[in-house]
Amino acid sequence: MARKVTARKSPSAPPPSGADDVAVMHPDVTLTIAGREITVREYGFVDGLRVRAQTRPFLLALEQLFGAGEGLADDVLAVVGEHYDLMRGAIAQSAGVDVAWIESLGDTDADRLLMAWWTVCGPFFLRQLIRRSGERTRRIELIAGPTSISTSPPPASATPTGSAATPSDSSGSSTRA
Repeated sequence: MARKVTARKSPSAPPPSGADDVAVMHPDVTLTIAGREITVREYGFVDGLRVRAQTRPFLLALEQLFGAGEGLADDVLAVVGEHYDLMRGAIAQSAGVDVAWIESLGDTDADRLLMAWWTVCGPFFLRQLIRRSGERTRRIELIAGPTSISTSPPPASATPTGSAATPSDSSGSSTRA
């Protein structure tokens, strides 16, 4: 007679595939700032449309920053500071707090909020930059055409060193007709 055997799970076994899908899809960060527990969330679709339109100058400044080959965290945070009037609303929306509460924070608490916000919402803005870059590349390809013309001859057509490009007679002069 057969009996049912249940497999034992090893305590060191990796988590089942997809166990962190929620964290990847919704990278919320919950932290306590100034005695208040807040959750910083990535923008949803509708909020993202609104934030994208409202923060366009910030996005263009980020594009310029990354296009110049820069983009360290301090550089990005400086761009946030340059566009503070726009960004404080976007940060408040993500954290579910009032702008006035953010403005009342001390430097340390405000910095913690800013870093949590960039951790959660930075990918939202970076995706916009990647999309813009891809559109620019496609536009250049359309203008340039499907193929590019090389200014260098193919490797097989190069003349070996020391040989003449045109046939010559025994006196070394060219025999062109």
